[in-house]
Amino acid sequence: MDPFHLRFLTMKLTTYVNPNNNSRHKIVRKYKTETKHAVSLNMSQERIVDIQRNIRDHFSKNKPFLKHGYSLRMLSEEMHLPLHQLSAFINSYYKMNFNDFVNEYRILSCIEKLLKKEWEFKKPESIAEETGFNNRNTFTSAFKKATGLNPSEFIKYIKQGKVLENKKPDTEGVADEEMTKIYRLMNKLAG
Repeated sequence: MDPFHLRFLTMKLTTYVNPNNNSRHKIVRKYKTETKHAVSLNMSQERIVDIQRNIRDHFSKNKPFLKHGYSLRMLSEEMHLPLHQLSAFINSYYKMNFNDFVNEYRILSCIEKLLKKEWEFKKPESIAEETGFNNRNTFTSAFKKATGLNPSEFIKYIKQGKVLENKKPDTEGVADEEMTKIYRLMNKLAG
């Protein structure tokens, strides 16, 4: 290879690795700038409602999301739906990926047990274990993502009487953003 082509290729590589040429060691990642588009499901409204109802019924009766390592493939086999169709359904209907979807159900289950005072004295590690999370950190970040609070803050809210089990879960008159998120989750739990 002649020196011109070698220099040209080196400049291309340098531009890709470090477009600003401000450091030889810093690698700059390229991110896609396209926005995500809604996935078309190509199914009737009746079919969409049927799948949604079947998933909700399956999750409420069998609670498969409490299993460690529960996967989209497992749900696909249990629901007798093609994997790609189920994934597209969850992504477009629930507007989240499968892991976030399952984690939300896990968090709802956790909130339900905490509100019923069943887990009042459990440590976060054992709560994470019983709700299907692999470790406490994953549980804490999923809880915070779903509610805006970490689990210990939520438990403190329960002890202060800010969140009650038999209070009607609505978002009207709720003062702060975290409590609004919590009551929205409780509305999902209520059905």
